[in-house]
Amino acid sequence: MSDVVLAADLGGTNLRMAAVDREGQVKNLVKRPVPKDVSPAGLMELIGQMAEACRCDDASVSAIGFTAPAPVPKDFDGVLTKLPNLPSITGMNFKAELVKLFGLPVIIENDATAAAIGEHWIGASRGLSTAVCVTLGTGIGGGIIINGEPLRGPDGIGGEIGHMTVEPDGRPCKCGNHGCIEEYASATAITRMAVEAGMNVASSADVYAAWQAGDERDRWRTANADI
Repeated sequence: MSDVVLAADLGGTNLRMAAVDREGQVKNLVKRPVPKDVSPAGLMELIGQMAEACRCDDASVSAIGFTAPAPVPKDFDGVLTKLPNLPSITGMNFKAELVKLFGLPVIIENDATAAAIGEHWIGASRGLSTAVCVTLGTGIGGGIIINGEPLRGPDGIGGEIGHMTVEPDGRPCKCGNHGCIEEYASATAITRMAVEAGMNVASSADVYAAWQAGDERDRWRTANADI
């Protein structure tokens, strides 16, 4: 029986989980929405259900790899902090809870840094010593690889591209800053701007669908083409 790692990506909107082998091949993939204001207990219940759905009859799980939209410094203790898109689980000792649930070795990584590491391993930046990976979703994340190693910074936020200021007196961001690029170019920002322009949408996917359909409400896009 072969070994797999249970790998999961916790986002502000969805949780994705997969069984992945040593070559990076995905065996089973499961996706579930993350309930708004999910509690630590509710999150762990969801993780348990998804892990069961990812089970492989021909492979055993040897370790757990989780990403989170939170800073992960080099000496990370497992406690989630600075979660502007998942504030309800701030302060949760995520690593301890995962060890308790699975009884296996657990690695936690920042989501965008993990994406950069994955691309460096078997993706677009394979063979390169230096690369920048930008992730777009509920927020905007960034992972930076320099000389083959992830750049974390002393507090784990070295790659937080989404919280770079692009408008010094701009919109307040949930991170506490003002004018972050995340407030202007993320999926959340696109939805907000569409609603402010009069569109009846609940997500960036709705905005895209309206654009594809030629919905006359899409006039906001033309009027605000320089946003």
